[in-house]
Amino acid sequence: MSPIPRPSDALRAAAKARLNHDIEWISSGPAEMLLHELQVHQIELEMQNETLRQAQIDLAASRDCYIDLYEFAPLGYLTLSRDGVIEQLNLTCATLLGEHRQELVRRRFSGLVAPEDGDLWHRYFVQIIQRGKQADADGAPPRFPPCELVMRRSDGVVFNARLDCLYQAGPEPKVRVALSDISETKRAEAALRLLNQTLEARVQQRTVNLLGERDEAERANLAKSEFLARMSHELRTPLNAILGFGQLLERARLSEQDADNVREILHAGRHLLELINEVLDLARIESGKFMVCLEPVDLPPLLAECLNLMRPLADLRGISLLHSEPDDASGFASACNRQVRADRTRLKQVLLNLLSNAIKFNHPNGTVSLSCVGVGEVLRIQIRDSGPGLSDAQQTRLFKPFERLDAESTSVEGAGIGLALSKRLMQAMAGEIGMESKPGAGCLFWVGLPCVGVPTRLPCPVAADVKVELPQIGPRKFEVLCIEDNPANLRLIERILAQCPDICLLGANRPGLGLEMALKHRPGLILLDINLPDMDGYAVMNRLRENPATRAIPVVAVSANAMPKDIARGAAAGFKNYLTKPLDVDELLRVVAEVIEQAASDTMPQDEVTKGGKDE
Repeated sequence: MSPIPRPSDALRAAAKARLNHDIEWISSGPAEMLLHELQVHQIELEMQNETLRQAQIDLAASRDCYIDLYEFAPLGYLTLSRDGVIEQLNLTCATLLGEHRQELVRRRFSGLVAPEDGDLWHRYFVQIIQRGKQADADGAPPRFPPCELVMRRSDGVVFNARLDCLYQAGPEPKVRVALSDISETKRAEAALRLLNQTLEARVQQRTVNLLGERDEAERANLAKSEFLARMSHELRTPLNAILGFGQLLERARLSEQDADNVREILHAGRHLLELINEVLDLARIESGKFMVCLEPVDLPPLLAECLNLMRPLADLRGISLLHSEPDDASGFASACNRQVRADRTRLKQVLLNLLSNAIKFNHPNGTVSLSCVGVGEVLRIQIRDSGPGLSDAQQTRLFKPFERLDAESTSVEGAGIGLALSKRLMQAMAGEIGMESKPGAGCLFWVGLPCVGVPTRLPCPVAADVKVELPQIGPRKFEVLCIEDNPANLRLIERILAQCPDICLLGANRPGLGLEMALKHRPGLILLDINLPDMDGYAVMNRLRENPATRAIPVVAVSANAMPKDIARGAAAGFKNYLTKPLDVDELLRVVAEVIEQAASDTMPQDEVTKGGKDE
């Protein structure tokens, strides 16, 4: 190849001259302005290029962020065509489905659903397409509930999936799906259901056991109640004869030694009756069948009555009974602090028990004081004795059934039931009971009850021995029919009523005979036992009320069934009165006297009523 020829000197000179000419032209004014504009434009282009480069950087960052958010989102995202074909999905979705993304694109989504849920997915997807089209036509955004189904990976592993779908309108509608693995949630729910089922089964079994225990306890309580009722009846029946005949002997003229013997018999019998009553009360409280009647109770008459009842026992032991008025300095005005809410009979029972203990467990010629103290809205009735007191160890054993605090070695009577019963009674009346003591300093027992309003002042009762006098009947004897199968009890009533020569007692040891005698004699009063052979007293009472000839005869129940339910049943049956065995002689005479007075006050004399009835 020949070398390129170098330009001649003439040519170089011509080019140089041309260049100098151009420089001179550029240096002129218009050229300088054009150059300046070009420089400004160049600077603007450079700034725009810089902005473009920054936008490209931001776009790349946004793209990377989008890729991170989309590809590695905690949920699987995929886009389905209207035919259910996968058009796009993120890496998370591919990982959940267990295949490469390239292998999943263009595949039908239904092929990934477990066969048992294939129909569920088909119905759900068709519903999305149909509702999506309808919503697109109405202009309202479609909303679809999530769908839960079982999906199967390529390796055969199944998992529970939740699908949240969104319909995307357009020429080629799409369904965008958010896919999540809820297998752990399902397992937790299954475990929770199993736990709930186990707990429910245990609760049901426990309920069955408790119901069985309750039924067993109720049967035991029923058996105990029946046993107590039966034992009460069996014990009261012989006690009726012991105390009844003892009271008759007490009224007779006896030698001093015989009178002392009778008093000992009566004292022992009444003590036994007291023990029976206490045991029955304690058993009824523990079985939940004990009721109290709470009402305002005026204390002065009650306290005076308790002191009068305890005074003979105190005099026998040389004990001084003291009664102090409430102290106004305690914060209670004396006009307002002596009425409490309680069951009067049961409160009296508690106070008599505490006073009796204070007297029995006292030093000879000691003292027992009764007082009231206000503590807030509660009034405390205090009983203080001058006895030997109790140690701390003994105090911990108080208020327990059959606990006598080593009194077995002494001559003091009792079975250790009184304090336990008193505590249960105070609890039943929403009250309190307590004690304070030191060895050698006596004991202070107290009961606390809520106060009520200003009481109505009642006269305090005084101790008096009232002998019941039967009213004069008239020339004709007053007939009393006693239907009683126990010969000893029948003889007792015969001896009691024999004190009134104007009374004629008719006896019947069988219910049928008693009904015949009632119809034949039309007595002015019928004393009716409840536990009778062949038919009980209630059946006899019904037969008497069914017959017009005997319907108006007053009937008094005389029974050893002394439980509260028995007394309530007797009142509901229409008995004029319900006397419990052992009989109190004065109480029986009082009831008979009331019937006689009622008969005497009738418009027609008793003998004419009887005569007219018999002539019919």
